[in-house]
Amino acid sequence: LRRYTFFQLHRTPSPTVAGMMLSGILSDTLNLQGPTTTDTDRMMVAALAKLAHVEDINELASFQFRAKSAALTAMTDTEILMGDHKVFKFTVDGDAFRVGFGVVECVGDAPAAMMRRKAGLIEEMVALKNSLDLRYSFFAVVDIVNLTSTLILCGLAEREVAEVAFGGAVTDDGTEMDLGSRVSRKKDFIKNGIDRC
Repeated sequence: LRRYTFFQLHRTPSPTVAGMMLSGILSDTLNLQGPTTTDTDRMMVAALAKLAHVEDINELASFQFRAKSAALTAMTDTEILMGDHKVFKFTVDGDAFRVGFGVVECVGDAPAAMMRRKAGLIEEMVALKNSLDLRYSFFAVVDIVNLTSTLILCGLAEREVAEVAFGGAVTDDGTEMDLGSRVSRKKDFIKNGIDRC
C-alpha cells in the first residue's frame, strides 16, 4: 500500500516519481495481467500514467520486460536464482520446515535461454537448499508475455511435492514441469499449490 501514500496524504508525486511508481506496479502485476492484480492497481496505473506523461502503458511495460530479460544474460546462475527468491515456513503435524521458491520473469527468447541454463540453476538450487536449510527448493521461469511458467525441480523430493501440488507431468529426466497458466508465486505456486499440498 506504500505506493498509494502520496494520494492518501493528498500530495501529488512528481512526474519522475510517478513514473517509478507506475513502473513498479506494472512489474508487480505483470502489466496488470497477473492474477493478483486489483482494481486499485488499475486505478493507480491510470492516474500515475497521466502524472508521468506516459501515453502508452503497454509500450512502457514491454520496454521494462525486455530490459529485464536482456540483463539476465550477464547474470550468474546464483544471481538469477537469488534475484527473486523467498523462503516460506511450514508446519505439518508438528514438523516445521522451510521451502525456498525462486522466480524469474522474462520475455522473448529469455524463457528458453533460462531453460538452457537448467543444469547450472539446479546445481545452485541444491547448494542453496543446503546453505539455507531448506526442505524443498523450487524455481519457476515465468514467460510474462504468454503468461505461462515452467517449474525447475532439483530432486526427487521436489518432484513428489510438485506432482501433488500442481498435478502436472514431470519430464522424463525429472527436472521440470509445465505449470501452464500459473504465474503468481503468492497465489498460484504457494497458496494454491505448495500450501494446499
